[in-house]
Amino acid sequence: MTKLLFYFLECHHFSNAASDEKITEFLIANGAYVKAHYSDGKTPLHLAANKSVIIAEVLISHGANINAKDIFGYTPLHIAVQSKYFSSMVKFLTEQGADVNAIDNDMKTPLHYVVEEYDPSIDYVKILISSGANVNAMDINGNTPLQYAIKKIIKKL
Repeated sequence: MTKLLFYFLECHHFSNAASDEKITEFLIANGAYVKAHYSDGKTPLHLAANKSVIIAEVLISHGANINAKDIFGYTPLHIAVQSKYFSSMVKFLTEQGADVNAIDNDMKTPLHYVVEEYDPSIDYVKILISSGANVNAMDINGNTPLQYAIKKIIKKL
């Protein structure tokens, strides 16, 4: 059942929230292990992090580790912030206690990715900072989210 859960999360398009929730609950009730991981360290929650808040909620309610890291050091929150249109997942994960200052293998926090990839004024930034994200956390190259944001603003001038 665990393999089916991974397959469902990878291949499904999540168009019907009610049926998606029922399918996930069914797989878990029949033995799918929510803390399982692929060889790359990704868990079912990593896969759900850029797809469905409802599925993430089901997985967490059944014991999924909200701060699990894959082989790159990404947590589900790192995955969620890299999905440009998914502020609802970022908000949900932070409300559930995701570590907003978790670092990956490059010592980047979720906030590093948001300000590096997107406009620093987007909702993600506000959500992460209001949840305690450190704007002065240094990545492996000594850059902080604040420095990334300033560089972006200067480029726009």
